[in-house]
Amino acid sequence: MNQTSVAVLLCAAFADRVFRALNSADIHYCVLRGYGPSAATWPGDEEIDLLIAPEQLGELSVVLVREGFAPLRAWGHAPHHFFVAYDSALGSWLKLDVVTDIRFGRKTRAFALPLRHPCLERRHLRSPIYAPAPEHEFLLRLLHCVLDKGAFREHDCDRLKQLRAEIAQDATAQKRLMADLGRYVLVTPRWASFLTSDQGFDWILDERKRIARHLFFRDPLRVLSRLVAAWFLRRMQPLLIAMRGRGMSAALLGPDGAGKSSLARRLAKDRYLRARVVYMGANPEASTLGSPLSRWLHARLKAATPRGTRTLPLRALNFLNTVAEEWWRSIAARWHVLRGRCVVFDRYVYDAHAV
Repeated sequence: MNQTSVAVLLCAAFADRVFRALNSADIHYCVLRGYGPSAATWPGDEEIDLLIAPEQLGELSVVLVREGFAPLRAWGHAPHHFFVAYDSALGSWLKLDVVTDIRFGRKTRAFALPLRHPCLERRHLRSPIYAPAPEHEFLLRLLHCVLDKGAFREHDCDRLKQLRAEIAQDATAQKRLMADLGRYVLVTPRWASFLTSDQGFDWILDERKRIARHLFFRDPLRVLSRLVAAWFLRRMQPLLIAMRGRGMSAALLGPDGAGKSSLARRLAKDRYLRARVVYMGANPEASTLGSPLSRWLHARLKAATPRGTRTLPLRALNFLNTVAEEWWRSIAARWHVLRGRCVVFDRYVYDAHAV
């Protein structure tokens, strides 16, 4: 077994623990996408989408926080609620995308389908998770690919084919699926033959505009209100973050060669932290926020005779430039924190006293 397979299995074990905690707390959810009954059916690098009733969102949050999750900001992304957890033993993140309603849309989830109650009522246990009924999973995954992603990925096609074969053996499930397709997609003769054949799915992408137009005119006022609300909240995000969702900062201190800069670069590349690195040391070559004057002064002082009287003006100018540069870096870091970002200081102003 290679290292990647081991990592996927360990991540699956982490997810299994979380779902068992949800089951023990009697949280009525179902997994829409991103996770299967075993690690082999889980891509491992995707978020897991959960459907839950709005009245249980508070209980779910309590359980997830107890399991080490932290909520992320979701202004302008209704009905989504995001939670992430980091497992230090695995060195990996797990993200849950919790929705309280079933909606679709490319940038804004504005097209709503009244399928939350049916999905939760007809969910079934595929240990350790609860999954939607095959006809519901087929419809939701299909519309997710068409309206949200605009593409069918390989594992989506494989899963849709499995579900289509499973539904073909259940007359009741097939009847329910045809009824939902007729209600939300407006099926044509090609759709009817598609459900009983082995043809692919790419042709459905050509139906995207027609399906979106049909869903829009089912409830145009609510669709427009969701679009306007999402647009407004996203434009207001900087103000909302400054008032309620400020970020955090951390300083990396240690002697030369301890790995501060390497750690800072890794934190900056992390897909969830995406930290902004602010170098606070005296080396202009390593600076992330500095002025051209610093490099010029550093080169002149390095070439000058030590303790020479001619270097006094340069040293004085370098001192003033260093103070101004530290203030500028601190202000820039403060700005990132007010925007809700994570700031990592590579060294700090009192680094010399600390080490």
